[in-house]
Amino acid sequence: MNANYYKTALNSIYEISVILNSSNMVQHSLYRSLLQMADTLSMSRGVILLMDKETNELVVEASIGIGTEEHPVKRTRYKTDEGVVGKVFSLGLPILIPDISEEPLFLNKLGRIKSDEEISFIGVPIKHEGVTYGVLAVDKVVSKMYSITTDVDILKMISTLMASYLYKIQYFESQIEAIEQERARIEAEKMKLMGEVSKKYQFEGLVGSGRLMGKVLDKIQMVTASDSAVLIRGESGTGKEVVAKTIHYNSVRSKKPFVAVNCAAIPGELIESELFGYSKGAFTGAAGEKKGKFEQADGGTIFLDEIGDMPMEAQSKLLRVLQDKVVEKLGGTRPVQVNVRILAATNKNLEVYVQSGEFRLDLYYRLNVFAIFLPPLRKRKEDIP
Repeated sequence: MNANYYKTALNSIYEISVILNSSNMVQHSLYRSLLQMADTLSMSRGVILLMDKETNELVVEASIGIGTEEHPVKRTRYKTDEGVVGKVFSLGLPILIPDISEEPLFLNKLGRIKSDEEISFIGVPIKHEGVTYGVLAVDKVVSKMYSITTDVDILKMISTLMASYLYKIQYFESQIEAIEQERARIEAEKMKLMGEVSKKYQFEGLVGSGRLMGKVLDKIQMVTASDSAVLIRGESGTGKEVVAKTIHYNSVRSKKPFVAVNCAAIPGELIESELFGYSKGAFTGAAGEKKGKFEQADGGTIFLDEIGDMPMEAQSKLLRVLQDKVVEKLGGTRPVQVNVRILAATNKNLEVYVQSGEFRLDLYYRLNVFAIFLPPLRKRKEDIP
């Protein structure tokens, strides 16, 4: 074998591997691969046919010396048992025809121009792990400088690269399709659950038909159409969170998150990071950035239960959220914009807390834009069965 030709062939194989690894545009990548073969391996004509799963036929995907990149010989089709190409595909084995003019199986569907030179044909399957994706076929003028069987070996290596490339493309396409299907399933499940939750928190779901609960329902109906802060007041067990959810799921924010936070259940030293999040390195153990409850509720509603137990420093940050619609992460350098409706609740007398300096007056006014008082069941005897 000619040493220079062998070196050229190896270089061509390398260049084709670069081409195939640089793009997921199948037709363009295969066409460029054929050009590389034509430029360096003296292959006058080349064609790549791939299996069309819908029609179970071999279709010309790329060609050189016949047609153009955009119009590869009018997408010529072969049945899988038709002609030499079909035989290569069905057998899954290379076929070498030293002189195509002497071969009766040669159909010449691609309209090769007759030549005085002796033209050989080489067809190799594009196969990966037992699956045949198509056929790589070339015409070549017979040369006395080296054996045509050498070209068969070269084409087998190139077809292996192409098969691996097609496998990866199809694998990723199937994964993307699976992800899209899963996303659609999750979205459908989400919409179903949101519908169930919304139905659960319709006004009819609130227990009570007496005069006092009638007033509560009237106020809830008034605030659902608004986007203002609401302060829900009442003793423990009167259903403050149920009222908050009813407001949210009957408002324009119903398709967005509802995030509930019990301020009394979070230790004072952790409440800021829990509500507003923290940046990487904000404290020992902060290995990465974390979103706080306000960011999690973005676009929706945050329910701050037991607001009277919030520490003063956190109250100052909450005031800024109400005023400027931004949160400051612990250890952060830039404020984060949020769009959140705030519903707060308490069983405490906030007015006393304001007078004693335990609750900010300006925050009290910001939260108390609209107040709903929930009467305890002992005062609603008409609602007791």
